Amino acid sequence: MVIAFSDGEYKYVRIKAGTNPLLKAKLIFVGSPVAGKRVIAIIHEANIKMGGDLPLMSEDFASMSFEGSANKTEEGYYTHFIEQEAKRFLPTELSASVKNLSLLLSKKENITISTNASDYSYEIESETQDFITLKKMDTNLEVTSKKVGSGIIKIKAKGKDMKESELSIEVVEQEMPITELNASNKSVSLIEGASESIDISTNATSFRAEVTLGAEKITLSQSERGISIEAKAQGNAKVRVSAKGEDMRENSLEIDCAITEKPTTELSTTPESLNITLSQTETLQVNTNATDFTYELQELSEADCITILKQDSNLQVSGAKVGTGKIVLKATKEGMKEAIKEIQVAVNNT
Repeated sequence: MVIAFSDGEYKYVRIKAGTNPLLKAKLIFVGSPVAGKRVIAIIHEANIKMGGDLPLMSEDFASMSFEGSANKTEEGYYTHFIEQEAKRFLPTELSASVKNLSLLLSKKENITISTNASDYSYEIESETQDFITLKKMDTNLEVTSKKVGSGIIKIKAKGKDMKESELSIEVVEQEMPITELNASNKSVSLIEGASESIDISTNATSFRAEVTLGAEKITLSQSERGISIEAKAQGNAKVRVSAKGEDMRENSLEIDCAITEKPTTELSTTPESLNITLSQTETLQVNTNATDFTYELQELSEADCITILKQDSNLQVSGAKVGTGKIVLKATKEGMKEAIKEIQVAVNNT
């Protein structure tokens, strides 16, 4: 049996069967709540004993009666008061559509906030100042990424007669990946008039190519899968290729172009000049790496003083009249510049 004694201590008291001792105790009576209130009465000191002897054996041992009297103390016989029942505040309902948020730079994301409070507040905790901005839009909280960094968004809400609730959302902001971009050749050497195709590969849907140096040196054309560069004049040029995939940073590369002058077709003769006796014929051997050549008589001092017959790679030059003139030879090999050679011819009497 537990008894509250007048000295304020609670003690276990053993009562032996067949005995009924008189005990001094402090009695506290607590009434049932009514309309949120309850009555509490305290008897500061009482003499109590059981109403009868404690039986040796009983099937209903826990059911006992007591009797007693109150003693007068400095506080009087008893004290009573009415206690307002303490309210048990429930927590405010508060939840978010995400607990963790990963953002790419310059992107936006909406977080849905659900609460039974009329409103909610928010704050950002981060070592990176202004790495995100927040904008409240009804039940949505718009998050806009500004800088690479990480932090926490703290949401708080308090409903009427409810405890405040708080939740945290972790936010990580990452740099956008760079667009993949490659070229099959980044250094091109071309001869005037030649061209070269370069394959461009990228994970973007398209790419852009432009001449950034030496626009007069090359002609640039673009297709779906690459570019073509045609050399126009000797010198250097640069082509810039750029691409930007969705949610990616732009990437670019440069292609260097070196344009060299066309080599000249080989063209020579044996001999280098001709002195022909009137009515005689001399052979002019033409040497060239072109498949063929052309010739023309120019600056004749006398009309028809020189006649020419072409035989394979040779010219049979005859002196029909006394006079002078020159033979102009021309030859062009594919991919090479035209070669021009002049041969002076003189027709004499002896």
